[in-house]
Amino acid sequence: MSFTNVKPQNKNLKLGAPIFPAGFKLPPHHPFVAPIPQPIHAVMPVVVPPTFDSAPERAQVIAGVKLAIQNINDIIDVLNHPIANKGDIIDMDYSPEAVTTFRARSTECDHNLTGASVTASAWFTAVGTHLQEITNTLGQVQAQINTADQGIAKNTALIAANVKAIAELTQNMTHESQLLAQAQNNFNDAQRRFNDAKAEQDRVRTARNALIWIPFVAIALTVVDITKEQNDVNSTRTVVSADEVQLKKDRELVASHGAELKKLQQEGITLHATLVGLQAKEVELKAQQSKLNADSEYLRPLKVNIDHCIRVVSAALGSGSTIDNLMSMNNVGVAIKGLVAALKNEGDFAGALAKLDEKGFAELDKRIQAIQKASKKSRLNV
Repeated sequence: MSFTNVKPQNKNLKLGAPIFPAGFKLPPHHPFVAPIPQPIHAVMPVVVPPTFDSAPERAQVIAGVKLAIQNINDIIDVLNHPIANKGDIIDMDYSPEAVTTFRARSTECDHNLTGASVTASAWFTAVGTHLQEITNTLGQVQAQINTADQGIAKNTALIAANVKAIAELTQNMTHESQLLAQAQNNFNDAQRRFNDAKAEQDRVRTARNALIWIPFVAIALTVVDITKEQNDVNSTRTVVSADEVQLKKDRELVASHGAELKKLQQEGITLHATLVGLQAKEVELKAQQSKLNADSEYLRPLKVNIDHCIRVVSAALGSGSTIDNLMSMNNVGVAIKGLVAALKNEGDFAGALAKLDEKGFAELDKRIQAIQKASKKSRLNV
C-alpha cells in the first residue's frame, strides 16, 4: 500500500475554511452575542367614556323624576286653591275636580318615582354584573401577562445559553483550527520523510538487482528500512482525521445552535408582541373597572334616594284624605332635592325645582297650621 500524497479524509474540510456554516450570520452588534429583546411595559392608557353621565338609564330616571316633580307642583297648586274652609277634610274644602286632580297626580307621582326606582335598580344590577365580568376578565389577562413574562424570561435564558454555546464553540473551533493546521504540517513533514525514505529504498533495491551477479558488492548495499517513516505518516494522518472530525462536529453544533437561536429570537418577538397587547388590554380593563366602580358609587346613593323619596311621597300623599296629613309635603321637597343632587344634573330640573322653592309650600304650611290650630281649639271647647 502506498501512502504517497495522502490527503485528509474529508475533502470538503479545508484549512482556512469559514468557521461558521454557509448561510449562518452572526448578530451585528457583537461577534458572538445576539441582542436579547427587553420587556416592554410602557403602554398608553385607554380612555373610557364616562358611563354614568352618558347612560340612557340616567336619562330615563331624570325624565321620571321630572314628571314626579311636576306632579307634586300640580298638587301644591290644587291644594292652595280651596273653595271652602270648612275643616281638615279635603273632600269638603275642594271641588270634586280638584280632589280628582289631587288623587290622579298622587298616583302619577308614585308611578313615575316607582318607574325611576325600577330603572335605577336594573341599572345598578347591570353595572354590578358588568363590573364582575370586567374583574374576571382582568384577572384572566393578568394571569396571561404573568405567563407571558415567564415565557419571556425562559426565552431570554435560552437565547443567552445558545449565544454562550456559540461563543464557546467558536473559541474551541479557533483552537481546533490551529491544531489541525499543525497536524497537517506534521503530516506533510512525515509524508516528505516517507517519500524520501521510499525513494532511497527503491534506489537501493534497484542497485542490488543490478549488481546481483557481483555478490560482494550486492551484500555491501544495506537494505533501507522505512517502517518508522511509514508509522509517522499513519499516526500524523490519524491526528489530522481526528482534528477534522472534531472541527466538523463543532461546526455542525454551531449551525444547530444558530438555527435554534434564530427560532428563539422569533419566538421572543412574538412573546413581546403578545405581552404588549395584554398590557394594553389590562390598562383598558382597569380603566373600565375604575369607571364602573365610580358608576356603582353614584348609583348606590341614587337608588337609596329614589326609594326614600317614594316612601316620603307615599307618606304625604298616600293617605291624603285630610289636610293635616299633608304636613309632610316639606319633606317631599327635601327628598326630591336630594334625589336631584344624586343624579348630578340639577340644571335639567331648574324650572321644575323652582316651583318647589316658591311660596306654595309656605302657603300650604300656613293653611295646614291654621286648620290644626282650629281643630285643637275645637277639641278643647268640647
